[in-house]
Amino acid sequence: RHTPDALLRLAELYTERAFDALDTGRTDRLELSPAIAATERVVLEFPRYERRDRAAYLLGWALAESGREHEAADVYRALVCANVHGYPPRPSSDGGDAPLAQPSLHHPALERDAERRRTPTLQAYVGCAPALASELEVEVWLRLGEIHFDVADLDAAIGAYRHVVAAPADRLYAFGLYKLAWSHYRAGHYAEAIERFAQLIDHSDEVERATGRAGSELRDEALQYIALTLAWDDWDEDGQPDHAAGGAHPLERLEDPSLWPHDRPWAREVYRRVGDVLFEQAHPDEAIFAWRLRLAGFQACDDADVHLSIVRAHRQRGDEDAALEALEALATRAPEGCHADRA
Repeated sequence: RHTPDALLRLAELYTERAFDALDTGRTDRLELSPAIAATERVVLEFPRYERRDRAAYLLGWALAESGREHEAADVYRALVCANVHGYPPRPSSDGGDAPLAQPSLHHPALERDAERRRTPTLQAYVGCAPALASELEVEVWLRLGEIHFDVADLDAAIGAYRHVVAAPADRLYAFGLYKLAWSHYRAGHYAEAIERFAQLIDHSDEVERATGRAGSELRDEALQYIALTLAWDDWDEDGQPDHAAGGAHPLERLEDPSLWPHDRPWAREVYRRVGDVLFEQAHPDEAIFAWRLRLAGFQACDDADVHLSIVRAHRQRGDEDAALEALEALATRAPEGCHADRA
């Protein structure tokens, strides 16, 4: 009879052998069935084994790599939400595990009623408790979230990612924030998406201040998606501009401090990017408004190019007088030594 240590080591050797066969061209896919069989024995036959979390993690990973995501999700849930889910999963009649959603060919937000798009349910995976304390818990939640995200089960993905961001000291925190924000964005929960993208930027800047090293590589993308979301004029996804039906205009959202933090150093970059998006959407008047918010307290060399963007927008509108006035303002207000591309 194999001990759990021996079975786990055997599974690791099977996994190494599978990668070696793939790397040397002896096979064109990972053959993980032996590793799955060994780790499943550990999980099922040795419930008190001290490294059972490691075995369950490897089992879930191997199942997912083998295209058996539903079974992988069952394993992960039983590990991090053991008070609700078991492995093998309990029959659905007693409130056990639900099947994974099927991949959608449409934007998820378009398949939901407007009220649900605006208000996330946040019910998935509430009140979960792990089977045992494990250093792998956050990573398991992330992998579970990825499984749900890939099939557009966004409520479940959000529920899983919320457990990732509940551990701000974990190395996966920044990525968890990004995926949580992105899940809200895809679900049409735009205010929540902005909030989480903003938290990612703040976290990245805190890391840079504390360590002197660059923060999250996802910071720039978070800035861009805040700008895109603020500039988007159909938050309720009804095919009509929100302000046409009495809702908020993009510029109202841009000026709303309850929606995103205006007091951050990166706020001026949001103004610039919103202006850029609006200009690309052929809304020069709105773009000029956003850029002028960026230029409040104009003092940095990089603002010279923003000023020139205003010049170009005036010219797109056919207002040469306003364009010349903006050029004169640039000449008098730009810090000495600044150079900008000609308009």
